[in-house]
Amino acid sequence: MSNSQNKSYLYYFFLLLLALGVACPSPNLLQAGNAAPNDKVIIPGIYAMPNTPEISQEKTLAGSSSKEDVQKFMGYELLSIRYLSLPYDTFTKSNIVSYFVDVGFLLLLFIPLVFLFKLEEKSIYNAIGLLLCFLFLLIAVPSAFLSIKNLSIAEGFAKIDQGFQNISFTDAPLAYTSLCIHQLSLYAYQPIHSLMAVVSGQQDYITYPLLILLFSSVLMLVQHRVRAHGPKTKAFIGFMMAYFFLWLFIGAGIIWYGFLIVCASYILMIKGVIHNGEGKLLSSRLRKGLLIGMSSIWLFMAFAYRAGSYRLNLQENQTAKRILVDPIIQYQIGAISAEQYMDILFPQYNTAIAALNEEDESLVYSVGTFLSYFVKKNDERVFSDTFLDFFPALVNRFQDKTKIIQALKASGYKYIIVDLRLPNNDYTLERSLTRKFVNLLNTLYGNPLVEVIATDRVLKSNESGQLISGVFQSQGEVVNKGRFALFRIK
Repeated sequence: MSNSQNKSYLYYFFLLLLALGVACPSPNLLQAGNAAPNDKVIIPGIYAMPNTPEISQEKTLAGSSSKEDVQKFMGYELLSIRYLSLPYDTFTKSNIVSYFVDVGFLLLLFIPLVFLFKLEEKSIYNAIGLLLCFLFLLIAVPSAFLSIKNLSIAEGFAKIDQGFQNISFTDAPLAYTSLCIHQLSLYAYQPIHSLMAVVSGQQDYITYPLLILLFSSVLMLVQHRVRAHGPKTKAFIGFMMAYFFLWLFIGAGIIWYGFLIVCASYILMIKGVIHNGEGKLLSSRLRKGLLIGMSSIWLFMAFAYRAGSYRLNLQENQTAKRILVDPIIQYQIGAISAEQYMDILFPQYNTAIAALNEEDESLVYSVGTFLSYFVKKNDERVFSDTFLDFFPALVNRFQDKTKIIQALKASGYKYIIVDLRLPNNDYTLERSLTRKFVNLLNTLYGNPLVEVIATDRVLKSNESGQLISGVFQSQGEVVNKGRFALFRIK
């Protein structure tokens, strides 16, 4: 075996290790990710409405829903690094951790192998392709590690040092290896970040030209890679490259805007890995075995993740340990009715739905939840303010909780639906969504013009010690955070 082939083996192993560094992160450092960014801010208790000097600050919250809804998929790094690391962040869920954005990491593992081309002597295309893959991971891996916990580089080093103190290689070899990879990548990433900080920020003039240059370079490399294929294959790959480029620019990292990229990339990846050709790095049998083996591992991990990570509503802290949930089976065989099924899995929903549909003329102010789908004439009655884009305007204008409710009542609103988990969707650095949520509950708390009709939040009463349905902590300690609360305007 030649020296060039040995170097290529080592390089591919290094790329594989780097990809696994974030795909299998250290549990001591990354155990929660961004899944619950606001566990400490659940309800405001007995706070007052904002004082008059603070009202001007709340004006900046109006119109912030686009940022709160979209930017969480992109991340909050420097603008140039945000775009450069976006493909990696999307496949490793570095910016947002949830099952509905999980598309697997196989593309990241096999793209370096596909881009090793034929081992031609002194091929400039090989050198450029390998260099781009290396630079991409050099930026994406440490950036993802820092963005998951919203850490600076100094805080990242401190977190890694703390991890080394808590674990050893013999106790947790994978976690320890992950720490080593992240530490090395941070050392290499530090000068890159310092340079980017000089020329980039939350807005700049270099990101788009840089992306266009990179797109042109990658397109040239891909066209060289498929030069032996037919015109249809070349045209299809060129179209997919253009589609990926547009998604990178305007897709904001939202995976369902680029599903076509994911599906087509897997097809092309498999073709590129198993395609027979002279001068390939690995034998055909070994490449196929690697592809089938890693795909099987990913499918097994994905099945276990999807089957066991859902939470039961019956007990907030209990994680489902089986695929089948008893009430669903009981409903399917006719042992319980639809109403009983709803009461078991979605407590208080039937009560809320019955109240909302007592008549079909009054309006409903909805802040999240799925209750609005059960409202009669919901296309006419329900005003959806999911990210509280409209509510700060009410606060700025009336500056009094009773006047705010009076204004809603005068406009024909009778019910207010509140998503009690709304702060969990707040990934913004300034916590703008949480601040709006706190103002909303401050408006409802102790307000003589509203009353709670239904909620699945469970409290331990301060007076009796019994479990009761309630929203605010002044009534008792939160036992089950719940999902929703329905208020009626008197």
